[in-house]
Amino acid sequence: KEGAETAFFLVSEKLTGVSGGRELLQEITERGYRVYSTTESLYKTVSDTETPQGVLAVVKRRREELSRMLLKRGCFVILDAIQDPGNMGTIIRTADAAGAAGVILAPGCVDLYNSKVLRSTMGSVFRVPVCTAGSMSDVIQALKKRGIRVLAADARGEKNYFEEDLTGGIGILIGNEANGVSRKALALADGLLKIPMKEGVESLNAAVAASILMYEAVRQRGCKSVEF
Repeated sequence: KEGAETAFFLVSEKLTGVSGGRELLQEITERGYRVYSTTESLYKTVSDTETPQGVLAVVKRRREELSRMLLKRGCFVILDAIQDPGNMGTIIRTADAAGAAGVILAPGCVDLYNSKVLRSTMGSVFRVPVCTAGSMSDVIQALKKRGIRVLAADARGEKNYFEEDLTGGIGILIGNEANGVSRKALALADGLLKIPMKEGVESLNAAVAASILMYEAVRQRGCKSVEF
């Protein structure tokens, strides 16, 4: 499901005793997946949730290469040292919903496979391409070579985000929750995207800012479908 390659399932010995558990186990088995059963106590040790559901799917990691990702035109989201798992997961989920071409994780970001990140994506991590890249300068240079403009979210921008052209190939750069986009990344960006806010408000949550900018790109493209 969701484009994930499943290696095997791990089920609790109590699964067949809950409503629908026996039917679920039968369906998994009939589809040809490997299934391993374990004790409830060991299962709870493996699961990192307080109330595990009795079945775990172990899937293989997807490995995306930046060069391959950039073969597609559209809107890319570049994350600069995003450290909150909930923020990263929400950004990936929104990128999926908005039809973004991919999400690029620059150095300093929380691990893509952090359990909280994965749960926050609600399966989107298996649909939208996500790659962990090298240095920020390498990322931005790679985008520019493909004719993709890099625009950084920053309150010091001269224009509001809805005054900028977000059509064509673009990379939306979202900075760290506490410090924003790094100085090095700002110096390499083609422009700044300012989200107007009332006086006294310093900034928006990183995931909220990313969502606003991605959907402005959708609006500008006049898409009946959000596929870029």
